[in-house]
Amino acid sequence: MEVDFVPLKENAVRRIVLLCLFFVCFNTRAITCEHQPNSVFFQPWNTPNLTQEQRQQLFAHQLAYATRNGYQEIILQWTKYGEVNFFSDDQVSWLYSSIAKTQTLKVVYGLYMSPDFFADLNKSDQLLASSLATIRSHHHQQAKQLLRNAPSAIDAWYLPEEIDDLNWHTPQRQTLLKRHLTQVVDDLHQLNARIPVYVSAFFGGKGDPEQFAQLLNELHQSTGVTWLIQDGLGVHRTDAIDTKKYLAAIAQTIPAQSWRGVLEIFSEKKILTASGAETEYCPASKASIKKRAIVWCHATGLSPTIVFSLNQLAPEFEGAAPTKQERCALSSTLLLNPDE
Repeated sequence: MEVDFVPLKENAVRRIVLLCLFFVCFNTRAITCEHQPNSVFFQPWNTPNLTQEQRQQLFAHQLAYATRNGYQEIILQWTKYGEVNFFSDDQVSWLYSSIAKTQTLKVVYGLYMSPDFFADLNKSDQLLASSLATIRSHHHQQAKQLLRNAPSAIDAWYLPEEIDDLNWHTPQRQTLLKRHLTQVVDDLHQLNARIPVYVSAFFGGKGDPEQFAQLLNELHQSTGVTWLIQDGLGVHRTDAIDTKKYLAAIAQTIPAQSWRGVLEIFSEKKILTASGAETEYCPASKASIKKRAIVWCHATGLSPTIVFSLNQLAPEFEGAAPTKQERCALSSTLLLNPDE
């Protein structure tokens, strides 16, 4: 009897220990994943139906909303879009004026966004290389200008050319990308070596998650960029994508301090208008955003630290642009409504 009793005790103790370890690990992960994002993206646009004063009022309202709700950093996705320079030397723009009044938010300054970037990805390697060289030149000029007259301290640079899992498969393309990022970072560090450089990455299920994560890690190791990983959960997709596999591969491959998660809080919708179907990026429901945050937690054990974007986070300023919110609310006119 004693011989039979001892193993039973050992097994019981082993089970208890395993259960305790399980609950400790589970609770640790739950606590980690309860952290709220503290940074928010913002896309500057000179919305044509708004005056300069209205744009400034709307943005000031959105910044105040973000501050009240605990956000500590704003990431300007670009400060120059094509020919539109939001921080030109010869005028004070609505964006400049609003940022100048910001006392508590850190600011990440996006540089130049080429309106043709994504179209250029479909061109030959030679033509793409030429386009990237032009982008680098714009980045350098914009950074010099911002170092002269930015209305706040520059917390980091952000490069608006988002890197996907479709257009950089070949060794030639990967060499192009590595050369591009290396030269941009070198140029920026020559201007100010202390300012870090952020770049976005997103995935559409067009490749192997582990290979994509490895590419991003190699680029981080060679250039020092910090990756902002977009989950893509706000975009309507026709193909099923295992988002968890991509996020898990990234979390397991790239050092934790070298990437940050971006939670999309919008939902892409096609809306019927008098001129036909148009795409709107409407605020996602609270239930949908919660589900997306759980995806991050289960895949990485971490919470995303950034949301995209301020346009969907903050309610619209009354009288500034009422039509968009009205159209997003008209669920009866939606052609597709993926998550709510």
